[in-house]
Parts: sequence; structure tokens; C-alpha cells
Amino acid sequence: MKLTKEEVKYLLSPEFVSVRGELEVSFYLEGDDQYSECWMGKMMDRGKTDQEIFWYGLVEDGTQSYNFSTSEELLQAKVFYGKDLLEVLEQIDWYSLDACDFEEMWNYYQGNID
Repeated sequence: MKLTKEEVKYLLSPEFVSVRGELEVSFYLEGDDQYSECWMGKMMDRGKTDQEIFWYGLVEDGTQSYNFSTSEELLQAKVFYGKDLLEVLEQIDWYSLDACDFEEMWNYYQGNID
């Protein structure tokens, strides 16, 4: 599934509520062997329950794992060959949201399930 810049920002916003109160998204960059299995999400900071942590896990071996204090920091991080997520957005295929099919869960969270 493809997302617009606005949808990605909404996905990371406080207005987007997942069932668990946390968010985990799986995606890959089309035609790219290095970024063929990436994760992104947000969760509550266990040390500061009123703050969220935004994170990337970009490769399976954990060598490209990053934590951020805000969604803006995550979106502006130049972690994809010197580019940020929004700069490579057209290459991204979003396929899992909270361990389920992305499109199905996206519609569920939006209240768009028939």
C-alpha cells in the first residue's frame, strides 16, 4: 500500500490510535536489497509514561536501529542513503500495521470496515 506525506504524518500523530496504544509498521523500499524488511513505530517511554518514543529498525541485524523523541525527528532523520523517509516515500510499500495486513488495519483504525 502507498501512503501520502500527510497520511504518514497522521499515522505517527496522537490522533491515530491503535488498539494497543502502540504502533508497529513494516515496510520495504521497492527494488532495494538493503531495505527489504524495515520497521517503524511508536510506543510509550517506560521511564516517562507521558512521553512517546518513535523508532526505526531498518535491517534485521539491528545495526540500523534508531530512537527519536518526536515524530518530526523520525521523519527528518537521513537514514536511507542520506535521505529521510519522506524523500524516499514513493519507493515505500507499507505492508503490515500492528502485525496485520496494512490496508485492512488502516481501514479498521479509520472506521472504514464494512
